[in-house]
Amino acid sequence: MSLMTNPHPNPSLPNRPLVYLVEDDDGVANVVVRELEAFEFLVQRFQDGSSFLRKLQVECPDLCIIDLGLPDMDGVSLIKQIGSLGQCGVLVLTG
Repeated sequence: MSLMTNPHPNPSLPNRPLVYLVEDDDGVANVVVRELEAFEFLVQRFQDGSSFLRKLQVECPDLCIIDLGLPDMDGVSLIKQIGSLGQCGVLVLTG
């Protein structure tokens, strides 16, 4: 299956939406990051919930993509904590 890509990315666009990706699987994360960046999103990836929560305390993204199976905590409990730290959208990624 092939995902659509933006044929004319423009990395100089100001105010690109920020997405936090919390995913411990490098293969999955690489695909998600590549496709989001092709559509001109800024993406920051975290491999565990703890580092994500530390960052979320200082900066709130437009969207958080959360894997439910993380090495250091349950993704569902992480999603509950997001609501108390910021106002952002949440997308669940699991497989």
